[in-house]
Amino acid sequence: MKVLASNADNGGCGFYRVIAPVTVLKHSGLDVVLDPEASTIKVVRDSNKRIVDIEPLDVDVVVLQRPLFADSNELIPILQSKGIAVVVEIDDDFWSVDTRHQGFEAWLPKTSPEFNYDFLTSSCKSADLVTVSTPSLARMVPNDNTVVIRNCAPGFYLEAQADRGDGWDWFEGHTVVGWTGNPGTHAGDLEVMGDALRRAVLASNARFLAIGDELTTKICGFEDGESAWSPWVDLKNYPQAVKALDVGIVPLRRSTFNECKSYLKGLEYAALGVAFVATPTSEYRMLNSFGVGDLAEYRHDWYKKLKRVIVNEKYRAEMVERGIEFAKAHTYEKQAWRWAEAWEKALTIRRGK
Repeated sequence: MKVLASNADNGGCGFYRVIAPVTVLKHSGLDVVLDPEASTIKVVRDSNKRIVDIEPLDVDVVVLQRPLFADSNELIPILQSKGIAVVVEIDDDFWSVDTRHQGFEAWLPKTSPEFNYDFLTSSCKSADLVTVSTPSLARMVPNDNTVVIRNCAPGFYLEAQADRGDGWDWFEGHTVVGWTGNPGTHAGDLEVMGDALRRAVLASNARFLAIGDELTTKICGFEDGESAWSPWVDLKNYPQAVKALDVGIVPLRRSTFNECKSYLKGLEYAALGVAFVATPTSEYRMLNSFGVGDLAEYRHDWYKKLKRVIVNEKYRAEMVERGIEFAKAHTYEKQAWRWAEAWEKALTIRRGK
């Protein structure tokens, strides 16, 4: 089986859902090529710029990550007509994005006629198989051939060393609580804690670090001098930055979009030896059933749970130990075969038509 796997970006989504599993599978001997944005597929267009054919392509399976583009409607059936199976990979519920999300208008058909979720819907319907990261997201996909492959941790995360960088003196001798992310893509998430995070941090003589955006500290209610922030870090430096935390948070506003999200941030924390508290979505309840992380629904829960994990070092150490054990069993090195199995299934489906 020859596979061409197209990552939509080189950021987190592209890395965790395509680049990481492909890298492991290539090392294991699978004939798979990483092809960012499907750039090696040479299309033939007519006078109206519609795709009518492709140049010869010696592959059995093409994987397209979140194909929101207009061309996908024309490309997928052409690939299939040549006996090539098409797999669509998605990791977010684009159909339920909050209107406050910074990418909302970019995916709307009326504001983005060449790149929107209508094309994703059509692509999912046409694909031989769709891969997703959670059962809740699978239920949103308009294709009966949908396979759930949960996100994994890169094996090297387990060996990462903390990079505390310049200006760390302010944190020395204190438990460091942190969150990584962009509030612009997490509309309403940080707000579910109210002022519980700030109260728990101050009451415990801890320190809070926001990795990504200063706005995080303001949303969480911290006043000047009570917290710190750093700009976003490149993916290659991300594990070292997160490793510097003692406690992480995963606050999520209750919504269809967040219910479809995976437990990736919690798994990152776990692999990097960081205890965490999360909103009890179905994915985090499942993760917690393995003893990984703690759960907080309401503001008073957030205060109580955060304060406990901050001040109780024994409890925190036990949580870290369970998280690492879970992460060891859920690395790409141990789980990447699930992607290959899904691609093989797509090929079987295509050949049966």
